[in-house]
Amino acid sequence: DVESDQREDLEKGIAEVKPAEYVVKPDIKNFADYGVSLRIPPEWEAMVDEFSIVGPQIAVIGIHPPGVDQLSAGAILRLSVIVEDVGREQMTLLEYKEKSKEYAMSMGAGGGMPMMAPPEITKDCSVNLGQFQHTLEYTQNFPIPGQAASLPLPYKFMNLMTLHKGLAYVLQYMARSDKFHEYLDAATNIAETMVIEDLPPRPLSLLEFISAPHGLKISVPETWSWVKENKDMGDGRTLVVSFMSGSSNKPDGISVYKLNAPCDTPKALAKQYQSIVASQGEIHAKEGGIVHFTYNADGKVVVVYCRAEYVIECRAEGQRVTHHNQEDGLLCTVLGSIEAVSPQEGGRSTCRYINKHWRFAFDINANSKLLEHKWGSTSITYVPVEQETQEQDVPIFTIEVNQEEEHYPDLKAVEAKIMSGNDLNTPLKDKKIETCRGREYLSFVLSRDEQMHPWAPREEFRSKVLITLRGRESVMLKWEVAANEWKRYERYLSAILDSMEVFP
Repeated sequence: DVESDQREDLEKGIAEVKPAEYVVKPDIKNFADYGVSLRIPPEWEAMVDEFSIVGPQIAVIGIHPPGVDQLSAGAILRLSVIVEDVGREQMTLLEYKEKSKEYAMSMGAGGGMPMMAPPEITKDCSVNLGQFQHTLEYTQNFPIPGQAASLPLPYKFMNLMTLHKGLAYVLQYMARSDKFHEYLDAATNIAETMVIEDLPPRPLSLLEFISAPHGLKISVPETWSWVKENKDMGDGRTLVVSFMSGSSNKPDGISVYKLNAPCDTPKALAKQYQSIVASQGEIHAKEGGIVHFTYNADGKVVVVYCRAEYVIECRAEGQRVTHHNQEDGLLCTVLGSIEAVSPQEGGRSTCRYINKHWRFAFDINANSKLLEHKWGSTSITYVPVEQETQEQDVPIFTIEVNQEEEHYPDLKAVEAKIMSGNDLNTPLKDKKIETCRGREYLSFVLSRDEQMHPWAPREEFRSKVLITLRGRESVMLKWEVAANEWKRYERYLSAILDSMEVFP
């Protein structure tokens, strides 16, 4: 009867319910340093792959299923979460996607391997998968490693993307096309349940420019670089200094002027500046005795802020009119930072990079590039000369701060630790204890050969390494350049060390 059938179904359903201890639960892996929390299947692994981090990436978190042989020819499977700092570039999600697409296409058009066909884009659209908002999918043919004569194998790539507080998060899944479906559901579930959280705030770094001829100091973001200074414009104003924002995507030129004729009020200063640049427009008052207006030049909007006797002008140097440096009152903050210092007739102006979080500072050159890794890595990268071509070998200076697991009483203990693990094939040369600005460093020189491209000859690179101790922290300075350019750039290293300060 109906009642007995219902009872039988109920008893069958109860019997199929597993006890709580048998319910399969995903493992939760937290990577708080990067704001990532992952839910992965049991027995899977997730860990930071430090060797895969390149450029502005701050983390690559590799996710590995059990029993997959990553080393067998043609059986490569890769599932990872990539975290990249895009705050400097001020990108939108679509702009970041286009940059990723251009990179993929360039790698296929000979940038990765010679004669490799470009990838075929199969999907490029918005999605709503957990916190991910866009997907970029493509196929690419790769030769089997060690089997150049064989036919290339087709691979599929899925890149799920989102932006959060100046960071790009990408879940990338790559597998052979005929195996792609095997882990697609797992990759999709990981993406859907991945949680992205805010990273804790940290002290801001800055550049402190001191104009010797004008006797003033200006504080600006470390993402800017100073370009030129102290030029009479011949129209009633003098250029104190000009900067370029660090964004290659939306660069802004920021110039600080001093008007030759004094004005009684900020509004009078703005009107005088309008007459110089032949513009008209409404002048708006802001807090702190600052006034603001805009005008058009060369088909672009120029943003102007005036205070006391100084004017800051910001204009887009790229194709887009963005002026992202105007956001959050940044230009007002820079204008308000101007203060008088003792002028030095015939003296040299300086621009000093000050890292308040890791507590060190040094002088930087005009037209140089500095990249600060704000999250993940504790390092900064500095190129003291302008790179005019991609082929040009330029010196690279890096500073890295590390928390040491064991306590080293002095630099001799550090030396002993390094020597115990040193590869005999890469001997340390010119090893010594030297003093820079009152602080002792263990220094040595290393050489290595590297092939920059598969079709390029091997090239020798030389590095000078300096290590100092600060409690349980070690601070490592590294200067690297092609060996045949060592003498040419040696004076730049001397200038950095002469100005280097490592604070307690």
